[in-house]
Amino acid sequence: MSTKSPQHPPEIHDATVATADDLMTILSSISQEHEHISELSLPEIEAVVDIVSRVIPAGNVPGLIASGLARLGRNNQADAKRDVNMLLRGMQQMLDRAVFRFFFAGPAQVIWGYQKLLATLGHEPDAAFPEGTWQFYVEYALREDTARFTIETDGFDSKIKQQRKPLADVDRMAAWVMTAIQTLHFYPALLENEWRERVYIRELVNLFDKDEDREKYQNLFDEWFDMLPYRRLTGARGDENYPAYRRRMFDSWLLQYVGKLNRVLRTQWLERVRQAKETELASYIRQMTIGSYLTPDQYSETRTPLKLSDIHVAVVHENHYYLIPICQADSHEMITPETVHRYVTAIEKYPSRTNSDDLTIFAKMRRGQWETVNRKLPNTLVKELNMLRLCPIILNFNPRDRQQPLSEIRQAERGIGNHALTIFDTRESIVFDQSHIYFDGTWAAALAEIMTNEAIDWARHYQSASAETPTERPYSPKFTIDKSIRDMIAKLDHVDAEVSAENSDLNFSDLSALRDLFKQRSDLLRLTVNDIFLLYRALHAMTYAPDEAVLEQVQALLKDRASKDAAQLALETLQSEPTPPAVLMPVDASRQSPRDRLHPMSFEVPLTQLKLLQLHQDVMTALNEYENGGKTQDFDRLQKQYLASLAGFGEVMRRAKNIANAGLSNGTSSIKLLAHLPTPLQHFLNQIPNNFDMLNDIIRGREVFSNVGQVAKESTLRRFITAIDDNEQKDMAWGMLTDADYQTVITARDFRPHVKQLIQLGHKAIAQAMIDDYLNAYIQGLNQYVADLTRITRKSREGQGVK
Repeated sequence: MSTKSPQHPPEIHDATVATADDLMTILSSISQEHEHISELSLPEIEAVVDIVSRVIPAGNVPGLIASGLARLGRNNQADAKRDVNMLLRGMQQMLDRAVFRFFFAGPAQVIWGYQKLLATLGHEPDAAFPEGTWQFYVEYALREDTARFTIETDGFDSKIKQQRKPLADVDRMAAWVMTAIQTLHFYPALLENEWRERVYIRELVNLFDKDEDREKYQNLFDEWFDMLPYRRLTGARGDENYPAYRRRMFDSWLLQYVGKLNRVLRTQWLERVRQAKETELASYIRQMTIGSYLTPDQYSETRTPLKLSDIHVAVVHENHYYLIPICQADSHEMITPETVHRYVTAIEKYPSRTNSDDLTIFAKMRRGQWETVNRKLPNTLVKELNMLRLCPIILNFNPRDRQQPLSEIRQAERGIGNHALTIFDTRESIVFDQSHIYFDGTWAAALAEIMTNEAIDWARHYQSASAETPTERPYSPKFTIDKSIRDMIAKLDHVDAEVSAENSDLNFSDLSALRDLFKQRSDLLRLTVNDIFLLYRALHAMTYAPDEAVLEQVQALLKDRASKDAAQLALETLQSEPTPPAVLMPVDASRQSPRDRLHPMSFEVPLTQLKLLQLHQDVMTALNEYENGGKTQDFDRLQKQYLASLAGFGEVMRRAKNIANAGLSNGTSSIKLLAHLPTPLQHFLNQIPNNFDMLNDIIRGREVFSNVGQVAKESTLRRFITAIDDNEQKDMAWGMLTDADYQTVITARDFRPHVKQLIQLGHKAIAQAMIDDYLNAYIQGLNQYVADLTRITRKSREGQGVK
């Protein structure tokens, strides 16, 4: 059986090379078949086709080059001024087509030709990525301390409060240590569940060639993920652990669909999943396991697996690290809960008294510098640092302030960056900090919820257990970092400074109601919640006006000679010419191929080209006049044009996601260019977009936009910040999470150039005020935008509202 994904619809390939014929057909149908939505003239339709052809990701090198040339053709003066940073050169000159062809298009075509030549010799580019393109990418481009997801749950403390039975500090620590140990033992089974659920459903859907047959099964992914249990429920059997319980629940659910297949199809399905299991499962578990440590070199990370019997959990308590083994001595059997409690009691009662310096200076270093630094460290320090390699999970029990943004909570002892997961305790919630090399946003969130539920069970266990006599204290490494080492590290390049803001004032119920209203109005208005978030992000960039108090703070700094340059940079940021940002969005690839994890999609809302901002302003003016007794004709015409444009934007987004899902986006294609090239050359080519603004916008974007969506009904996830890749062109990172109470928390991490300068000069509060104001304005504006769209959509051409 072939394990290839099904053939992708022709529309994806058509859009990939920016052919406009298919788009013309679609937009013509919007115009001709749905007159209540659109009355675009032929020239208007052709204009939209041209826009869509340019903004759809190209998906191959010739198309990527064409996208760049198209972008050059529509650059305005501000764009041209921005694009003066030439490739690896200090000179400034105007970016034009000749320069683009010379510095990128020509070399890209040569490399693409080289790959094609290798293909004729049997070396397909995909063969260079045995674990998928994204795993390859994260190990050399998402290595730094900022390339981590941070997620908060509050279920543990909420449940403890409900029980009205105090939990001793020792019991609290023991519950989480035991949870970490159990997670490490069960991790292969957790990964197997993730793989089985996706592949078993995938192969069921792929049994059918006809669209009408596939339609019956195409929603199975969403159906299962909506009911997926993140803890053992009342139906759990005896001592059945969570992975076993979840597997049984999935098999029982899937049987209702597999059982309806005829004998031939059922046999085919069984054979497909059998072969997939033989060829895919073991390598997937090796790829995704956290039972390993990272070794950095100049260009990338190497994952080195650990023997189960060697693995420990690190506990940070009163600024010392303690290493607790996860197995009983000389075996692979899990350490007993009683032994864990004795270890934790010993840490609490007999803490280490030796001086040990903090490691945060190492966590903030650029990973590519570790080889050089490591050679200059004392052997005793290197030996102690290497002990942390045995610890995939670090639990920091030094209390953190929950009122702080997640990006601040994580700024505490968190190892040196070689491990997968750090857990912080705020005494009101638990915060999980997860490396993108091991996690994606959805899996990071899922594991946080799973571990929270397991910790609740362990807390109950320890509350009812007898007190344990402390045993010998676990091994505590001693980290001595003298002044010469600190001075050396201070001179090195560090990860970008940041400030972060969080806001939960979004009217999510109004946003959900608007989507329902869109569906009532027309089947073509298929905007998702994330589409609306992204659309308004572009509108916000064009309309944002800083608060006067923030402006005054920045302007006051201009009077200080030492702060003048930083203040001027901040002022330029506040008063810069409005431009919709190029945004990088992760698209889930795991449903078709779990090892591929996700596909990056860089997207720039065609705001100006589709006239969405001007249309919104015009239609609101017409609506206000209409409701005050004015003419209906202007409103009717503008309403139809506006809703048609929104429908067109939704179609662009849908197609872009389809292309990304197929692994044909510019981001994925640019990664594949690096196949079979020497590592230093791969690194060199990967740096090109960092110095070439236009290419960065096409391939990586300037902002990350990551929405984990609405969590499960009983989930206790509360906040989320997303990771960013390791290039200096990223300005902001937006994270969205809607909790079980329908409260949406939106976070914004700010890496814009002024932030670093203000922080270095001791003016972090001003940088913080700037991002707070920016995010608050986004939320307030989005709420108003949703209210406006609701008014516009409800009003029918006869003046009767849509019920």
